[in-house]
Amino acid sequence: MRIRTIKPEFFHHEGIYDAEQQSKLPLRLAFIGLWCAADREGRFKWEPRRLGVQILPYDNVDFSRVLDALMTRGFVAKYVCESVHYGLIPTFPRHQVINNRERESELPEPLQYVDCDACLTREPRDDDAGKEEGKGREGNMEGKGTRNKRVDDALPLPFDSPDFVLFWENWEQHRKEKKAKLTPTARNQQLEKLKDMGEHRAIAALKHSLANGWTGIFEPEQAKTNGQHKGIEEIIPLRRL
Repeated sequence: MRIRTIKPEFFHHEGIYDAEQQSKLPLRLAFIGLWCAADREGRFKWEPRRLGVQILPYDNVDFSRVLDALMTRGFVAKYVCESVHYGLIPTFPRHQVINNRERESELPEPLQYVDCDACLTREPRDDDAGKEEGKGREGNMEGKGTRNKRVDDALPLPFDSPDFVLFWENWEQHRKEKKAKLTPTARNQQLEKLKDMGEHRAIAALKHSLANGWTGIFEPEQAKTNGQHKGIEEIIPLRRL
């Protein structure tokens, strides 16, 4: 668990109060506790039993229900890598000032594992991951198509318009400033997904993620139409807090 800060405005947030009243669960205290459990990027392992012992040790409550209530209302997101479940607090970077001595995140980014095969050595994912399975391991990456491109083959930018180039350069600089510089694998995966979105949606996603200070790329809500969201966020809409 880590030391975090809490803003006075949190106590006036009607959304999480309403969620707590509807669910009859201690969501406000649990949400604050998740800030302390999360790493400097707002990521944590989705381990309800362990989190419950750490955050609500004296409450007789099923913490899996707490996590589910927070997720379905957009306060946290859930993603999967190599059959391991992780959580993300999307607004975390906007509200926490992290001590420079805190170590870097050791957990995977949502971008790398939602609807893509950035895990180079991986077992088949759980059915509830809801995405197409990859087939390659690192030693068999060549000749498997665009998804399994060698990580040292840097992909060109998918769009050459001044707007896209500017936002992508700003994105790379933002990641450096966040001390989360893009690895070759992550860069290629991000460019592939942005290409799939199309230029207009790609620029909107970069702009939206930069404005919120995130280290993963998320599309604005209005880009998700007809249930055909091809962005990088998984499962649930994000709610700003």
